[in-house]
Amino acid sequence: MGHNISSAAVLDATPPGIVAIESLRTGKTMLAQAQYRQVVAVTDFYDLCCEEDERRGINPAHSGSHAAVEVSVALGMNEPVVTAWIDLGLALRHRLHGTRAAFAGGQIDLDQARVVASMLVGVSDPKLKQLETAILDGHLPAADAHTLAMRLREMSIHDVCADDPRTLPQRRVDALTALADGTGYLPCLCGREQCPARVAAVGTRRAPLIQVVVNASTLLGLDDLPAHLEGYGPISADSARTLAADGVFQCIHTLATEGDAGHILGISPVQKSHGISATYIRTAASRSELTYAPGTALDRRIRARDGNCRFPNCQVPARLCDIDHTTPFDRVHPENGGLTVESNLACLCRRHHRLKTEGSWTVRQVGAGQLEWTTPRGEIIRTEPEGAANELTHTTSEGCSAPAPSDCSPTAPTTCRTPNT
Repeated sequence: MGHNISSAAVLDATPPGIVAIESLRTGKTMLAQAQYRQVVAVTDFYDLCCEEDERRGINPAHSGSHAAVEVSVALGMNEPVVTAWIDLGLALRHRLHGTRAAFAGGQIDLDQARVVASMLVGVSDPKLKQLETAILDGHLPAADAHTLAMRLREMSIHDVCADDPRTLPQRRVDALTALADGTGYLPCLCGREQCPARVAAVGTRRAPLIQVVVNASTLLGLDDLPAHLEGYGPISADSARTLAADGVFQCIHTLATEGDAGHILGISPVQKSHGISATYIRTAASRSELTYAPGTALDRRIRARDGNCRFPNCQVPARLCDIDHTTPFDRVHPENGGLTVESNLACLCRRHHRLKTEGSWTVRQVGAGQLEWTTPRGEIIRTEPEGAANELTHTTSEGCSAPAPSDCSPTAPTTCRTPNT
C-alpha cells in the first residue's frame, strides 16, 4: 500500500540549516535578477533621452549625455555608477549575450556582470564568445573580479608611456594576457629605446595618496580625538598617528570654538554679492577678491570645506575639481558682482561645472556653505559641504582668542592656535 507524503511534511523534515541556506541562495538569485531589471530600465531611459535630444537637434555625439545626471539625482546615486549601468546595459544588449542571459537568470550579480564586461572591452568578435564563455564558466567571485579589473586598469595606464599606440581597451586585453602568461608586466609598444616606461623597474607602482585630517593636539598625544580619513570616515587617534609618521603636513586654520566644529577661517559674512556697498568694496575687499582666480590660501580653504564636488550625489574629490563662482565673476566690472570670496565659491568637477554653465541646472549659495540647486524640472535640492575640516572638534585654550568678524571684514583675523594638520 503506497503512502503519499505532502510537500509540507517534506519541508518540515528538512533541517533548519539547509532551509536557511536555500533561502539565502534564492534571495541572492532574486537580488541579481532585480539588479538586471534596474540596468535594463536605466538603459531604456538613456534611449528615451537620446530620442528627445535627437528631436531637439542635439549633436549626436552628445546625445543622451544628461541621462545619467537625471537618474543619479532622482535615485540618490553617484553619477559614475549610473553611467556604468548604462554602459553595461548597452554592452549586454549589443555584444555580451551570454553575460546578459546569466545576469537575467540570476547566475551572476551586478558586480560580476560589470567586471566581465570590463574584461571583454576591445576583444574582437571572433574571440568574444569563447572568452566570455570561459570567464562565465569560471564563476569568478565579485571581490576577486573587481581586484582583477582594477589591476588591469592600473597596468594599462601606468605600465606604458603616452606614446603607446594602443587604445585603453586594447591595453587592458594585453594586460590580461600578461597576467595569464606569468610576466605580470605590460610592455610599451612606443618603439623608443629610451621609453620611460621601459626604463622604469618592473613592479614599481605609484604610492597611494592617503589624506587624513587630525587635530595637532591628537598628534602630540594631548588627547585622543578621532581623525578623518578621506573616502572612509572617522578613524582612531592611534591609526592617525601611525599614518602621520611618514606624512606630509598641510595646516588648516580654524576658529577655536567650545565643543562643536569650528568654521574654517575666511568664510565671508556677506552671503550674496548683489547689493554690496561701494564703501565695502573700497575699504574691505582686497585685490584678490576682484580677481578671477582665488589665491592659494583661499583655494585650499574651499577644498578643505567642500571635500567633494558640490553637485548632488557627486563624489569627485575636491582636489580634482574646479573652483566655481556661484554668481558669475564680472570680468569687466568685478565690483558689480561675483566676488572671489568664500561665500561665492564652490568645488565643481569639470563635468558638472560645464552643466552649470550650460544653464539647465541653476545654483545659489544659501549660507553656511550650503548650495541650493534647481533641476531642469524645477526640483530644489540642497547640498552640504562634506570636507574633512567640517568633521573636526576644536576647543579653546587659555590665552587664545578668536575675535568676532566685523561687518565689513570677509576674513576676520584670529590669534588662536592652529589645532589641525
